Amino acid sequence: MVVQRRTVLITGGSSGIGWALSGFFAIKGWNVCIVDVQEPVRFLKGMRLFKADIRDIDKVQIVIEKCIREFGGIDALINNAGKTDKNHRRLLDIPYETWRDIISTNINGTFACLRSCAETMKERGRGNIVNITSLLAQRGFARIGDAVYSTSKAALEMLTECASVELLEYGINVNSAYPGVPVNTGFFDYLSTDERAKLAEPTIMNELVYTLCNLEPGEVTGRSFSVANWLEDSALLKARKRAFAE
Repeated sequence: MVVQRRTVLITGGSSGIGWALSGFFAIKGWNVCIVDVQEPVRFLKGMRLFKADIRDIDKVQIVIEKCIREFGGIDALINNAGKTDKNHRRLLDIPYETWRDIISTNINGTFACLRSCAETMKERGRGNIVNITSLLAQRGFARIGDAVYSTSKAALEMLTECASVELLEYGINVNSAYPGVPVNTGFFDYLSTDERAKLAEPTIMNELVYTLCNLEPGEVTGRSFSVANWLEDSALLKARKRAFAE
């Protein structure tokens, strides 16, 4: 029996956590549609780059249509693209233009990709959407200088919950995932080499996100998982066993 390759669309898939996920899914035999404004560090078999600014919903729709024509459909969406204020300015100091740009990318861009992918998943009666958030989006973890990033990622947590309720009847699961610890990505360019060496590797998210992208309709949805706690969930343990047995 010939098993059709599944397809995942990953925003911000050219670097950092996004690149780690792109490589992992490609090695697992998936078609990987990377949506980014920059080239990945290298291409693996099954990868395809679609250059686009996710804040432009019309361009997002064009990318999705190209993915469908080339691969037949989209099985999973990973909303990973995001920006932060690398200067970590306080609320009274951050320029409004910077605030607006980050909010537009992290929230509006994520919504554009989620809605456009959900429309095609609805037609197929199944799909998995994973929104990459942050520990800084959780209550009790507010930090000086990260208000705009935390606010945008907290919005994605609620978007995850709302979308999961609305899309459940179409067989679409929507969950969020975050590392729970600082990860060695471009967000921490300001640190020294020695300091960055102490951070977690971008691959930290691979197993969790891969499991969430292999869920059956209605199996797990509307949930938020960190790398630290997801293996405590019995439903995800079952899904993980199935996903990695394939």
